[in-house]
Amino acid sequence: MAGHNFSDPPSHHHPDPPPDPLSPSPDRSLDTVLVTSVPKLAFTAESYGLFPLAAKLRACRSDAAVYRRPDGSFGHAPMGCGHRLCPACTKAKTAQLRSRIRCIAPSANLHVTLTCATAPDDSLLRFYIRALQSSLRLLTQRKPRPYSDRWLPFSPGYMWKLEVTPSLNCFHPHIHLITAAPHISHEALTHRWAAALRTNHLHGGHLWITAVNPRLIHEMSKYLAKGLSHIHPSRWASLDSGLFRQRAYGSGGSLTLPPAPRPRINTLVGFLSRWESDPDILDYAMATQAYADLLPDSPTRSALEALWNSHFYRFSRHRLKNTFHRRFSND
Repeated sequence: MAGHNFSDPPSHHHPDPPPDPLSPSPDRSLDTVLVTSVPKLAFTAESYGLFPLAAKLRACRSDAAVYRRPDGSFGHAPMGCGHRLCPACTKAKTAQLRSRIRCIAPSANLHVTLTCATAPDDSLLRFYIRALQSSLRLLTQRKPRPYSDRWLPFSPGYMWKLEVTPSLNCFHPHIHLITAAPHISHEALTHRWAAALRTNHLHGGHLWITAVNPRLIHEMSKYLAKGLSHIHPSRWASLDSGLFRQRAYGSGGSLTLPPAPRPRINTLVGFLSRWESDPDILDYAMATQAYADLLPDSPTRSALEALWNSHFYRFSRHRLKNTFHRRFSND
């Protein structure tokens, strides 16, 4: 297979070359991920004894915060768990990172994929990630001092993103990088990357250089690791511990990412789960059906759906719509 070096020991493997960036890929909407993945993944994690992960997944989007904007209108936001392996929270983080990458994409010229050989041991994932990032620093910074005179191929500007892909017997961490450099010699960069890997006790480095295109920018902002549905549950704990407090991306030079947008200053009214004690939250939930953004199996959504279908609200929906426009909107 292209990109494999059969002279390496059989216990080490190289990831496959990156797919064609122009090839189509199946589209998976957020609703499909939320409905089919999160509840099932939580149940599977609990079945394999991963109780902290299961608790996080079950709490994701099980409640929503209701807030009041400065102009007096109301809104709500589902509360995620923030876990690095949660498909719902990862999708939201990806959307924010993609908007930031699009700001620097016009100045990028080349895309580089940097890899190394990995042993079939999931417990070494954390070591490989740290060694890869340390090797990348030798190509982007003039520190430490012994390497101050080395060639820095990405010095005009760069932005890198870590990605971890699974195989049958190990994880393959690798780095996607876009740079503002107009041209990089493949042979020179291969030797430079191999020397940086040897400094961190790695070997078998492979790399690919392609042109930047819009589809590539979309791939750069994707998830840190493949979805849990593609990995056997017995390996979830190793993946979780390997990614714990690991830096996922970075930038420098002319391709420095703009800062993340600051959240709006809103006033918290309450949570949908407290609808019994706050009439405003109950009226807002009934008028806008805000509970539809929660997971289908959450207790809050089930209770509000049952209340919406009750005899009282069945004949008062017109009143609720008028109440919404009068009290919760700025129209």
